[in-house]
Amino acid sequence: MIHTIQNQHLSVSIDSYGAQLMSIRSGSTEYLWQGDPTYWKDRAPVLFPICGRLYGGKYTYRGVDYQMNIHGFARGSEFEVKMINSDSITMILTSDDKTQDTYPFDFVLSITYSLEGANLICSHTVTNLSTVDTLPYSIGGHPGFNVPVVGGVFEDYNIYFGGESIPQTILSPTCFILNKYEDYPLVDGSIALSHDLFDNDALFFKNTFDKVSLRRGEMEVLSLKCSDMTHLGLWHKVGADAPYICIEPWAGLPSQEGKVDDFEDKVDMIMLPPNTSQDFRYDISINI
Repeated sequence: MIHTIQNQHLSVSIDSYGAQLMSIRSGSTEYLWQGDPTYWKDRAPVLFPICGRLYGGKYTYRGVDYQMNIHGFARGSEFEVKMINSDSITMILTSDDKTQDTYPFDFVLSITYSLEGANLICSHTVTNLSTVDTLPYSIGGHPGFNVPVVGGVFEDYNIYFGGESIPQTILSPTCFILNKYEDYPLVDGSIALSHDLFDNDALFFKNTFDKVSLRRGEMEVLSLKCSDMTHLGLWHKVGADAPYICIEPWAGLPSQEGKVDDFEDKVDMIMLPPNTSQDFRYDISINI
C-alpha cells in the first residue's frame, strides 16, 4: 500500500512493500526517480541485512551455508505500518520463519520517514531481539534522483563534496571490494556527471564529508547528510544514457573479491550485541 506524508514544502510517498520511497515532490517537480524499467525498475530500495553482493551469492554462519541475493531481503518484504500522521510514518519488519531461512537471526528493523521543512529525515533502527547472540548486519539506502530535474541535460549536473579529493573504495570488475582505497580527485570540489562515469559500474567512497549535494552548475538542487553511514556510492545503469543518479549512503560494503564470507567476521559488518538497538539516519534536503 502506498502512503503519503506532506507539509507545506514537500509531499512524499512510501510503499509498505520494502518501505521504499516512491515520490519526493515539491510543487510540480518530482525529485525521485520513478522506476522506468528501461533503465532501473526500483526507486529507493532499503538495503538490509547486507549492502551489495555476496561472493557466490552466499555466506556461512556457524558452519552452515546460506543464500542471499544482492542488497538483502528487506526490499522485497512487506513492512507493517506502526504509526502514520500527516508528516511522519513508521514501518517495521520483524524476523519470521521466512527471513530465518536465509538469515537465522531475531531482529526488528524500524524505518521512520518524517518531514521537517524541506528536509526528509530517513531514520532506521535495528534491534537485536536475541538475549544471547550477536546480530551481524549492514544497512543502507539506494535513492535514485531524476537528472536532469531542474532543466538542462545530464552533463550540466555534478556531485559536490568539497575539498580536493575523497578516498575511493576500489572494487573489482565484478563489484567486490579489494580492501584498498585511492584518492579520487575532485574538480572545484565536485565530480562532473557524465554517462560514461558508470561504464565500470558504481563508484564508492569512504564517508569523510558532512554532506554531499546534487548541483546544476553551482546551484544546489538537493543534498544528503549521512554522517551515520560509513560509505557513499554513486550509480546508474551501466552503459546507458540513464536519466537519473543514485546517491547511496551505506553502513557496510560488498564481499571481498574471491571470498565467501563468514558472517561472524565479515569485513564492514556491524556486530550488534544481544538485546540492544542501533540507530542510523540520513537526510534528504530539497533546495526549493
